[in-house]
Amino acid sequence: MKQISLVTATNESFSLYSHWYNGYYTLTPVYFEDNGKRNFIANTEHPDSEDPNIKWYAQQLAENDGKYFCIYCYKKDLLEFLDIVMKGKNTFTRDTSFDSYGDFVDFGGNLNEFSCAFNFRIYDMEMFESLKKRLPKVKVRDMGNFNEKRNGKQ
Repeated sequence: MKQISLVTATNESFSLYSHWYNGYYTLTPVYFEDNGKRNFIANTEHPDSEDPNIKWYAQQLAENDGKYFCIYCYKKDLLEFLDIVMKGKNTFTRDTSFDSYGDFVDFGGNLNEFSCAFNFRIYDMEMFESLKKRLPKVKVRDMGNFNEKRNGKQ
């Protein structure tokens, strides 16, 4: 199992306004380091305590050598999920997509035959290329480079 080192970037915290709560809240980005490179995981409202979602994502990254993690799905193993989808001859809804952010890809959507919303964040670009070949009908959207957007370079 790979050792995952988390980095909470408190110096990159930012505030957003919520109409729901009628006020501002602060988010702090969390990254994991892999071979000296920082990879964005997610933002958290709780940088000083253990966010259970971040902990779960890090556990998954450790289990699969930092290739991907499941944000939500009834199966956390992406390949097992796809095998079940294909064996059942299920089809993806037309809004299912690979959203490429440069350093990672979000693969998310639903199924036509029954409600099965899913979202996976993929860091392994070889895995992404393999998935694109396996799922040629799923659209690929270039969302720009996430890190450049975050750092104001775009």
